[in-house]
Amino acid sequence: MSNLGLRLLTAAVGLPVVAVLAWIGDWPFAIAAGAILFLAALEFNHGWLIPSMPLRESRQFIPPAFGCASMAAFAHQGMSSIWLGIALAALLAAAGYSHTNMFGPRRPFRVMSWCLLYIGALGSALVLVRDLDFGRD
Repeated sequence: MSNLGLRLLTAAVGLPVVAVLAWIGDWPFAIAAGAILFLAALEFNHGWLIPSMPLRESRQFIPPAFGCASMAAFAHQGMSSIWLGIALAALLAAAGYSHTNMFGPRRPFRVMSWCLLYIGALGSALVLVRDLDFGRD
């Protein structure tokens, strides 16, 4: 199957599922958003750090992807998971933008911090907006 055909098949199956979950809201939508953001964070880190490596072999990207997913999934409970993710991103950015080599290569820290902010925090906004009074309308 061609790449375009696979994308169209994914959209044909995935969009109705996401639409139903958005209509239901509550925890099913938050968990689905977390799962989607997990995959998006894996792709983000893979694309910025080691694009030549097959994605299935890049296990080191799982912790930041799990951080993004938990930010979105637990955003349904409140803002504490988002603030915790932002604090973790700040620590990773401090290590990544420091002028010392004490932490080893600094680029992975920078990419992971931007992943938490870009994918995690912005993706969590989907859950927060859906939880508003008129979020489904």
